[in-house]
Amino acid sequence: DNNGNINIIVGSQDNKINISIEDNGTGIDQDNLNKICEAGFSTKNSTGLGLSFVQDVINNHDGSIEFFSTKGQGTKILITLLEAEYNEQQYKNISN
Repeated sequence: DNNGNINIIVGSQDNKINISIEDNGTGIDQDNLNKICEAGFSTKNSTGLGLSFVQDVINNHDGSIEFFSTKGQGTKILITLLEAEYNEQQYKNISN
């Protein structure tokens, strides 16, 4: 099917950055949904490290990632990160 869509929405609220990624693909089996962030898990011929790495990076930045999927209807991923505090002195040190 060549009519796939991916919608990405980014917003902020209450000092948090919210990222929503949603597609209208085939969805993820409920049996696999709880495993997709396990290192080494894959339903394809891959290492299965991608989502595990993404989850670790998000968690290390005090964020969260959630997956919602319905077989045959698509998948939605919600990522929440804390807004970074702007430090003018730190920015000057980096830019020089």
